[in-house]
Amino acid sequence: MKITQEEVVNRQTVLLIEMDDEDLDPYLDRGYRKIVQRVNMPGFRKGKAPRSIIERRLGRESLLQESIDYMVPDISRRAIAEKELESAGTPRLELESLDPVKIKATVPLIPEVDLGDYNTIKVEENAVNITDSDVDKRLEDMRKEASTWVPVDRAVKMGDMVTMSVTGVVGDQTVINQPDAIHNVEEGSVVPIPGFSENLVDTQPDEPKKFNMAITDDHPDKSLAGKEAQFDVTVSEIKERELPDLDDEFAKGFREGYDSLDSMRQSLESSLKSEAETAQQTQYREATINALLEKATVDIPPLLTEHEIEHMVERRNQFVASLKMEMADYLKITGKTEEETLEEMRENATDRLRRSWAISKLAEIENIEVSQTEIDERVQSLANSSEDPSKFLENPNLKSEEVSENLKQSILMEKAIDRLGELAREKVPDGTKTQKGKRTAKKKQNQQKGEGGDDADAGT
Repeated sequence: MKITQEEVVNRQTVLLIEMDDEDLDPYLDRGYRKIVQRVNMPGFRKGKAPRSIIERRLGRESLLQESIDYMVPDISRRAIAEKELESAGTPRLELESLDPVKIKATVPLIPEVDLGDYNTIKVEENAVNITDSDVDKRLEDMRKEASTWVPVDRAVKMGDMVTMSVTGVVGDQTVINQPDAIHNVEEGSVVPIPGFSENLVDTQPDEPKKFNMAITDDHPDKSLAGKEAQFDVTVSEIKERELPDLDDEFAKGFREGYDSLDSMRQSLESSLKSEAETAQQTQYREATINALLEKATVDIPPLLTEHEIEHMVERRNQFVASLKMEMADYLKITGKTEEETLEEMRENATDRLRRSWAISKLAEIENIEVSQTEIDERVQSLANSSEDPSKFLENPNLKSEEVSENLKQSILMEKAIDRLGELAREKVPDGTKTQKGKRTAKKKQNQQKGEGGDDADAGT
């Protein structure tokens, strides 16, 4: 096997591989074993004709064609190993000829990553402060969920729910034609377009109303953006929301089984605090990762980016197919062309790869490792969160090398981000905190001293 390596450019290189006749024998034999099972040779039982006869009759290239799907990647793997290249992903393979066998392999190499002076990164960790007004707002939302709609005989007000017939025309195109549409009249609603709800206010029942509205330039449907719509509306029924009283009986009516309104408030405060802390931790992790990326130089091979885009396109297409929707209709909804979508994917792919490789480099520099115990604990945690833990653990795929490696990498990324959070943690000045905020900050300082923080998320 003759291998010629081209210069490394943008962290990828090209291998030109030419095979000698003696190197091809295993692939010829593989092709022979496949083809001999389906051809009939005079004088031989099916599957028993010797390779020399098959090769002479059908030609060497026919045998190679049978094993080409195996031969090309196998030869490329051997060439990459022989050149001791650190491949970062699947190479792009091209069979240039079969006589002689010539293969071109474009190999993406491990990205070069320089994290700069990442030890100097400092990120402010905001305090969590839940107020009485936050609890009041959550209670009000719960009252709305438990409310009933009561018919009223008056003009439409903001907050009502109406039943109406509505026709919307843009130019010569009818965009809405619903005889019994139900619409929540809400301030700031963008359904069907911004300002529609506001135009319904003061409408009397059973009295037709016409009004024109300008469609914004940023409307998702570009065929409608910037144009004027004419609406013809007749409201047939108006309902207003009737809220339950905020008392102990209201609290007892929820499935959580609150004893009183006070116990409900306490529970909601605790829940809101937990939600806020989770959001704050996510925000903090993102801030530290962004700070790391600002200092980092990550040279990503173009082929890695292309592979990532291919995966994103595949997932997008599967999603659209699951909706039983044509791609043209999906693009119309998003308000983007295929070219714009691909460019957005390219930006996202680049960002994701930079994040992943920068965090991996941090793990390497900080000597972060993952033990088998940690992997086993993660598997058990996943099992505990499943519907049937025993059945989950019986899945033979859990013992596969691929699953184990994926879990290992996920935990490694989490631990690396945890370490970054430890290095970057900066105390918020006391003057900016409430008393609750001070207690939260003190708790986090103690966590930092004792266990090194809790920012466990891969962030990728």
